[in-house]
Amino acid sequence: MVIMNLRDVTRLVLRLAGLYYLVTVTVSVTITVVALIATPEATWTVLPFANDFVYFVIGAALFWFPGIVLDRVLRIDVEGPIATPRLLEVGLGLLGAYFVIQASYGFIYVIARAKWFYHLNEILGRSTAPDFRPNELAELAACVVQIAIALGVWFWRKQIACLGAKDMMTTNNALEADREA
Repeated sequence: MVIMNLRDVTRLVLRLAGLYYLVTVTVSVTITVVALIATPEATWTVLPFANDFVYFVIGAALFWFPGIVLDRVLRIDVEGPIATPRLLEVGLGLLGAYFVIQASYGFIYVIARAKWFYHLNEILGRSTAPDFRPNELAELAACVVQIAIALGVWFWRKQIACLGAKDMMTTNNALEADREA
């Protein structure tokens, strides 16, 4: 029987998430390269590969350096025994960090799509990009809201875990009472 502490479980989850990102990037790069090779009139742009590079860096960091990510980026206290509230706290921290990264990437992607595309490729032959369209402003606003909520989950994970733990303890007490009856 193998007994793992909370730190080992968290590192395992980070490695699995990193492996997920690395496999996803590999598939995405393969699809992009095959599509560009199979389409003679296709032009090679930097944007799809920049996207894959960002996810590759995140996946590599999570897979090969989970301890450093845990200690220096997430800053989650994982010492001690595994208990339901502590596991919930670690899970909330990981989810908060994930959604911050995802929303930040979405924010940067919308700006890149709306503005940088015209500057990098000079397709329109002018030096300034058009104004933001309403749907792009809505996407930016949604990303800002998601970042705010994710930061709240990440930084207030202990308080949220306490609320969830009280509910879990009530449920556990009710289950124990049912078993005794």
